[in-house]
Amino acid sequence: MQLADVGCSWTDTYHAPGAAERLAAAAEKYQLKGYTQYLKDDYEWFESDEGLRFFAKTAELGLVVSLAFGAPWHAHVRKLAQRFPEVNFIGHHMTGTRANEQPPYSNFDEVLKSAAVPNIYLKLSGFAYVSQVDWDYPYSDTHWMVRKLYEQFGPERLCWASDYPPVLWSMTYKQSLEVFRTHCTFIPPKDQELILGANMQRLLKA
Repeated sequence: MQLADVGCSWTDTYHAPGAAERLAAAAEKYQLKGYTQYLKDDYEWFESDEGLRFFAKTAELGLVVSLAFGAPWHAHVRKLAQRFPEVNFIGHHMTGTRANEQPPYSNFDEVLKSAAVPNIYLKLSGFAYVSQVDWDYPYSDTHWMVRKLYEQFGPERLCWASDYPPVLWSMTYKQSLEVFRTHCTFIPPKDQELILGANMQRLLKA
């Protein structure tokens, strides 16, 4: 069961013509349940003929979309998710949430607005990216933001992830689990079970 990188920003085929056909070929070859795509700042591609064919093919194949994007992308992802309500979108690493952001938190507000779209999910991962200090486990400066994400998205639309192997630049795999399981004490055990695996199992129909 794979969510392979397809047409990511570092590839020669990133958002190039024929994206839908390449996606179909990859899905068949690797028996994909979904795919990951890292994005640049070409927001208009989502509204292009090529982009719309790509996501129509995503819907046809029943694939989960895992996107690496930041706060400026949220309005575009919301529009896309509303256009394809049958497709589930998962944003990487709390999607632009940053503890060093200053009031009035306009970027974080963009993240929270996406909670209104029911087929947008977030990964609770990348605590070191969100924190102001990437080695300062358990990243207590991020916890109020995680609480807000939990309150707005609910336990059914958050998915824990380790970010392995890049996580090892800042903490151990065990710490990437316990920063959530042990230190996010505002999330009750029943909801933690959903976030730690049950939600992803449901999305992948595993």
